[in-house]
Amino acid sequence: MFLTDPQWLLLQPLLTPSTSRGRPFLDNRLILENIFLKLTSRQPWYDLPSTSPSWQTCYQHYHRWQHTGLWKSILHTLMLDLRDRGGHELQHALANHEITIKRDPSGQLSFGYPPHLKDTWQLSTALLLIQLFSAL
Repeated sequence: MFLTDPQWLLLQPLLTPSTSRGRPFLDNRLILENIFLKLTSRQPWYDLPSTSPSWQTCYQHYHRWQHTGLWKSILHTLMLDLRDRGGHELQHALANHEITIKRDPSGQLSFGYPPHLKDTWQLSTALLLIQLFSAL
């Protein structure tokens, strides 16, 4: 799971319910988390888990959100939440080497961070944002 419940409460108003011409409601949180999964794993869209909405649905939402500027709003909202509620400015953490990033020859990212951040939503969010920005 990529999003905490408080993060979802911040993002939910940005996303209108997903329906397509008589089709059933689609869970935007599940779609968003599968987009995060695809972008952070760097796998093809069609490799999304079969338990998720179809890869075509996730792909269409991602590209629509990029085109309308909603994707930038989602990332900005997560960064503000990390700063305001989590007490961590992502750029500051990177500039001061609180979080370090290394890329191996295959392109895989690895991270260094202080032990007190391990298993926190703040670190999960910071690493998600770093991976999303590196995928752009």
